[in-house]
Amino acid sequence: MKNLSYIIFDEETKEGAIIDPGFEADKILKTVKDHNLKIKYILLTHTHIDHIAELIAVQQKLDTQTLLSKEEIDSEVYGSPIDESDILNIGEQEIQVIETPGHTLGGLSFLYNNQYLFTGDTLFCKGIIGRSDLYGGNADELKRSIAKLMKLPEEIFICPGHNYEGKKSTIKNEKEYHTSNIKNKFLEFLSKE
Repeated sequence: MKNLSYIIFDEETKEGAIIDPGFEADKILKTVKDHNLKIKYILLTHTHIDHIAELIAVQQKLDTQTLLSKEEIDSEVYGSPIDESDILNIGEQEIQVIETPGHTLGGLSFLYNNQYLFTGDTLFCKGIIGRSDLYGGNADELKRSIAKLMKLPEEIFICPGHNYEGKKSTIKNEKEYHTSNIKNKFLEFLSKE
């Protein structure tokens, strides 16, 4: 299982954001330098250690703002709270904040330019969803968050926090996986009667 961190940026202004700097701070910082990026934000989908392990190393090298859900802020993580009412900009590009609790109390997803959805550990590829049995997790909240994401336009690409079954999918593909899984579970339930 590989952790996935992301760097998004406006091609014109070179203003950008880093999403979930879990590991490989040197690689992240080299990419920023090589592309001459001005990182405006570090965005955190949640604060499990595998998503923030090298946050401080990245923060120390960049003059930037770290943003996360208020439910995720504690003495170990330094940043400012954001919620669903926030629209962020990097250059001319827009990032919509979507509250997706369930894997953690304050899980967030980030919709970049209405094309790419960074889901952290809420939603992966091929029907896999995040765990809800860890501290702050809640299965009902996670189901509501998945349902909320499935209402987004079908052509949106999903960029998960781990590559369990791939690095990218679409809302359309995930709807099909989730519909198929629900149908199979229902048929399995009926066969036991």
